[in-house]
Amino acid sequence: MNPRALVNHRVAKLGGSLLVWKSWPRALITWLRHEPPAVTVLLVGGGAAVDDIRRRQRIEQLTDAQAHWLAVAEMTANARRVAQEMQDAELVRSLEPCQKTETIYVLDPDVQLRQAAAQLPQHWGFTSDSIAAWVAGQWGTADRGELVLFKSCPQRGGNFEDWSRRGLVDECFGHFARGLRVRWVNLRAGWSSPNAN
Repeated sequence: MNPRALVNHRVAKLGGSLLVWKSWPRALITWLRHEPPAVTVLLVGGGAAVDDIRRRQRIEQLTDAQAHWLAVAEMTANARRVAQEMQDAELVRSLEPCQKTETIYVLDPDVQLRQAAAQLPQHWGFTSDSIAAWVAGQWGTADRGELVLFKSCPQRGGNFEDWSRRGLVDECFGHFARGLRVRWVNLRAGWSSPNAN
């Protein structure tokens, strides 16, 4: 049996860099329509604003934790923007309301991250890709679920550690994605990789 047919929920991470591409909503919805129905929760990266935070950290001597929470605030801002721009999308702050396959739930991760802050890293090794993997783990995505990474480029094989070494994901991703079914999607090309681990 095709393992994708067993998927009943997915966490998807939309790279913040994709938000400058005006076709991202159509491309994302088209991709989802060609997939088996699943309850879908979307996290959005911080994009270019996070690069500005990295520069600010050096100039203003911010701690890693301060920079981390500024980056999370940018994820929140982008989540609100995406929820407004997408049809049939609903902004949520937890996984509890996420039950309908016909709705795209856009997660503002701030509350969940603050509740678990004592157990999670607060540095540049734990960014939106790892946050998405952590959310997927909280939702039990290893069981009949998947984590989808929507990116602007192909990943050309390898495992999670290879991705991290090449700078495609952050350094904590392999830890938080362990045991998850992960798919890499070059959204600009509509191309999806095989599962990786």
